[in-house]
Amino acid sequence: MKRSRVVLICILLLCLAGAWISGDLLRQHAGATDGFLAKVCRATTGTGCSAALESRWSEITIPVPPRLVVFTDFQCPACYCAAQSIENDIVAVFGGTIDVHLRHYPLCSDCNADVAGSIHPQACAAARAAESARLQGGEPAVRRMSALLFARRGELDDDVYRRLAGEIGLDPELLAAQMDSEEVHRLLRDDIAPARALGVTGTPAMFLDGRPVTELCNTFAFWRTYAKTHTGSAGIEIAGVAATEAVR
Repeated sequence: MKRSRVVLICILLLCLAGAWISGDLLRQHAGATDGFLAKVCRATTGTGCSAALESRWSEITIPVPPRLVVFTDFQCPACYCAAQSIENDIVAVFGGTIDVHLRHYPLCSDCNADVAGSIHPQACAAARAAESARLQGGEPAVRRMSALLFARRGELDDDVYRRLAGEIGLDPELLAAQMDSEEVHRLLRDDIAPARALGVTGTPAMFLDGRPVTELCNTFAFWRTYAKTHTGSAGIEIAGVAATEAVR
């Protein structure tokens, strides 16, 4: 009998601790979206937004639905895992209402002065390929190209970029030309500079409604609780964990 009471007390304490941790993490993220664009611009330029930065980042300032900004590198294995988790788990938890924005932080000195050497030698070129796909085909094209770049991350080169462009219905030669354009180089600079200013040193780096998502936060319990609090939805069942469809 005493043993049963001890077990029950332990379970209760664990539940209370979990609730306190979830609440504390949510409080850390509360109200963080306000002024995110201004924060990026001040951190990057010391003053305000240039026209280019404002164009690149202004879409992320509205707090509803929740915004997830992910700084990534297409040759980074952990970034591939994060992309799979976002697509298959996190978006589902939010019932499709979370708005995900991919931004680049290649771990390669060819385009990123913060990196010593080339940890991922094709990371800059892959990021340019993704943005060139966006120029040709908009958001659907960059999403498809990003998925293919992650899937082929161990075999990337100029021929692969052309081939992938053809696979998704883009002009391969135009994509190759756009990859070397000033516009595409500027788009990468306009991602790397804010990442540096926000303290990003590696990938993947996630910012949910303006706040960094640490390893402590990046759990199913956190995402589900945040979704319930901010959207009234707990998504669907993930990995055998029951989740209600909506908060009444």
